[in-house]
Amino acid sequence: MKSQKHRAHNIANERIEQLFALVKQEYHSHSKDARRYVEMIRNLATKHNLRITDIKRQVCKECNSLLVPGKTCTVRIHNDRRIITCAHCQKIKRLGLRSKIASNNDQVK
Repeated sequence: MKSQKHRAHNIANERIEQLFALVKQEYHSHSKDARRYVEMIRNLATKHNLRITDIKRQVCKECNSLLVPGKTCTVRIHNDRRIITCAHCQKIKRLGLRSKIASNNDQVK
């Protein structure tokens, strides 16, 4: 039973990677297809209970578009936070700055 579940997770992970590669290729020319691929990625991850943390930060939660700084989103830094605004739906995503940046600044002093 576990081997079947493990095999299904591996297949789902491979499929997610393939779909995300397609999203990166087609986001500027076929944005509707790219958004559909992101929707399929989310459905696969939900069905197989998989985490997609790397993909999650690169995709708008509202409209499923790929967030490319300067092209499909704007990125600002305010009060030790990254504020990412989607160009399609104007959804705002607030992320904290990584602790590595703070530790590098401490080493310089």
